[in-house]
Amino acid sequence: MTKDHYSSPMRRPESSPSKLLTVEAVADYLDKSPQWVYKSFRRQGGMLYRVGGELRAYQHELDAWVRSQAA
Repeated sequence: MTKDHYSSPMRRPESSPSKLLTVEAVADYLDKSPQWVYKSFRRQGGMLYRVGGELRAYQHELDAWVRSQAA
């Protein structure tokens, strides 16, 4: 994925809808493996949603989680 795919990684404009990201996109965004994403979010609960048989995450929730980890 190109860097342009993600607009403002730490803050989304209030007027735009949140993007649904695949596990692979989440892994790329966090510079982690897809296995890390599955394990980490399974332990913490929430944030991954089943959509059409695949797990997805809302980018605004992911951004909030990243901010909370930095605090």
